[in-house]
Amino acid sequence: MPLTLSPMVWVLLSGATTLMAASALVISAIIGEVNRRLPEDQQISYLWGYPGKLTRIKEHYKQFYPNGNLLRILRVLIVLTVILMVGVAFRFALDSGFANSLLPR
Repeated sequence: MPLTLSPMVWVLLSGATTLMAASALVISAIIGEVNRRLPEDQQISYLWGYPGKLTRIKEHYKQFYPNGNLLRILRVLIVLTVILMVGVAFRFALDSGFANSLLPR
């Protein structure tokens, strides 16, 4: 059986992907702001991710910019992405008939 997605799933998935890209841009902006304040030998690379990197970036940002808005924007983008992805999963389950197989008959 071929996998076909409803237009609603495509819309939700496209929205979530766009929000993920926007989150990446905000993280890059945060790294840029933090690197302006850090010495050359302690600056954070824009590339590669590792456990704890985002936590370290957030801590530095809060320290250097206690009233900064970028972390708040990032949180909103992440929450909206999660909401849209839950919508994708829910809608996909309905469209595929998986949800119907869970309901009592």
